[in-house]
Amino acid sequence: MQDLVSWRQALKAGLEALSQGKTQEIGKLVESADLIRLRLDKSLPLVRRAPMVKDYKELMLDIKEMQDTLINELNRSSHL
Repeated sequence: MQDLVSWRQALKAGLEALSQGKTQEIGKLVESADLIRLRLDKSLPLVRRAPMVKDYKELMLDIKEMQDTLINELNRSSHL
């Protein structure tokens, strides 16, 4: 669960950096989020069976939304 929170924080920081035009920081934050995601890939089967499934689902929806926003904004800015 801690990795989910860390992943969410890295994506939030990426969105914040994007909104402030700090493009150099975004690459580092995306890389950090990817490393956390790789760790999560190994532990997700355990999390899904845990009693905190509701919290897990809410966090994953929040993460998915932030990740989609970040990717869309990065794609949009690279086409400008």
